[in-house]
Amino acid sequence: NSSRRLEKNPSDEIIVCPICQEKLSANVIAAHASACNLYLCPVAWDNNCQWRGSVSQSVDHIAKGHRSVNRVTGPNAVIVLKSWRKASPLYWSSLQTCLGYNFLVEIKKIERFDKYPNFYGVVRLFGQQEDADRFEYKMTMKTRGKMARTSSYSTTVRALHENSVIHKDDAFVFDSSQAEIFSYEGNLEVEVSISVMKM
Repeated sequence: NSSRRLEKNPSDEIIVCPICQEKLSANVIAAHASACNLYLCPVAWDNNCQWRGSVSQSVDHIAKGHRSVNRVTGPNAVIVLKSWRKASPLYWSSLQTCLGYNFLVEIKKIERFDKYPNFYGVVRLFGQQEDADRFEYKMTMKTRGKMARTSSYSTTVRALHENSVIHKDDAFVFDSSQAEIFSYEGNLEVEVSISVMKM
């Protein structure tokens, strides 16, 4: 009296696409994700937005549907972190148009595992990573007065859909004590510069 053990085929596993949230089998998820043109709302934190759409649609969606996201033009801009001392999580975003592309500037205040918050700043391009690789960004904070202090960070721009998680090795990171140093009248200003990578 024998019985056969049914083995589960790995390709039968269902995985959720991180871009459009469609449920697909494991053997097609990689090909689907690389070609998927649907995005979750990049600023879903604003009113718990559930919108999904293409790259070009997402820019228009943010401009029309999210008044809390400032829209700026030009390679140099300033994002103001108002009321930054409030409990985390907190989010600040701006839609920056320059150099023929649209970029999303994001700064998030997130509580770390040790209960102390960190700030993470990144710039993402609405498009593919091969386009994003052409650009770099620099974030800078400055104190005011004769003895001015500066804190800055620069790196390559990432594509918007490349990764929804902000990693400390790929962002402008600072903590609350640093924010206090650069704060002015209760607000924190972060200068953002986007430029073409020098070959």
